[in-house]
Amino acid sequence: MSAWLAELRRQGHTSGPLFRAVTRSGAIPTRKRGDSLTPGSIIKARAQAAAAPLPDDDPARAVLAKLTAHGLRRGPAQYLARLGQDPTAQGRWKPGSRTVEKHYLGPA
Repeated sequence: MSAWLAELRRQGHTSGPLFRAVTRSGAIPTRKRGDSLTPGSIIKARAQAAAAPLPDDDPARAVLAKLTAHGLRRGPAQYLARLGQDPTAQGRWKPGSRTVEKHYLGPA
């Protein structure tokens, strides 16, 4: 971590996001607005990495391609609700939150 921070400073990046793109030449470009890591972009990259060694016709590729950050919150919330449990603690929502019912338990 200290080496990464030193390299960021060496290239003039003293504020902003910790994790940044690195070009093939090793340059760390200035961050453009809206060009940051998001939960969705991380999920997409991880799914692509998991699918890489799979044969092209493996059905798991289709499943991995459909993963979303929202789905990783919605799926467990719906599962707990089907079991008769309150999903608010799992999702770190406020107890009694209408958000859970509206965005995570209702029809897609």
